Amino acid sequence: MAAIEEGLLCALMRDGCQILEAFFKQHVPECAKERKEGERHYRKRHLRVHSVLGKFSLWRDYFYDGKDGRAPLDEQLGLKDGITPGLQRLMSRSGSMSGSFELARDDLKAYSRLDVPSRSIQRMAATIGPDVQSWLQKRDPAQLDPVPDVMYVSYDGTQVPTTKSETQGRKGKQPDGTSKGREVKLGCVFTQLRTIEGELPDRDPNSTTYVASFDESVDFGGIIRQEAKLRGMAHAKNIVVLGDGAPWIWEVARVNFPDAE
Repeated sequence: MAAIEEGLLCALMRDGCQILEAFFKQHVPECAKERKEGERHYRKRHLRVHSVLGKFSLWRDYFYDGKDGRAPLDEQLGLKDGITPGLQRLMSRSGSMSGSFELARDDLKAYSRLDVPSRSIQRMAATIGPDVQSWLQKRDPAQLDPVPDVMYVSYDGTQVPTTKSETQGRKGKQPDGTSKGREVKLGCVFTQLRTIEGELPDRDPNSTTYVASFDESVDFGGIIRQEAKLRGMAHAKNIVVLGDGAPWIWEVARVNFPDAE
């Protein structure tokens, strides 16, 4: 049965890619009128598209001004780096749920039979990340129902390895005074619905949201405070800040959460 299922799935995905390729061969719109001044127009420029069904070929109009290139059809179809929106969602989810981009690649292959390189998942995270951050900041403050007894705010920093271009000019702990990485600050906000005397607090399941930044602590304080506000901090009965003994943590708490415990 397993062999039958696998064979049928692979055949359906292969046929689906052929259908998509044939469809776009017949229905790709002409984009010549969208040419801007100074651009060269290339007809039927090939792109290998990666979708939830696999890979297929797409031929479309392409414009190049000597520095940057663009394909209007790619924008219309929501393609990023030749990847369809459906596969973008799968890559983003696997990348966020797995412990590494390599594990995300393995999970994606196991669940969808798609062979997506770990580097592609990493690039997708870098591409979509700014859009996610923008969406997070545009949310309306939450109206909490029921109002939680306690809202917790916790944050800390840790050194992470980065490329050389990210550490140029930065002081570090290496023998020559240079640094191999940068400090990233991670914060989270979560809620607690009820407490029973003598028992551990009852944490609100799946309530944790996260923010992360390479900013200095004075700027990170505003970021974590904004997240707490969007989570409905104004409606919570009590605010608790959790942290270790680092002085910057309590300076952020003093400035941004003056009424917290």
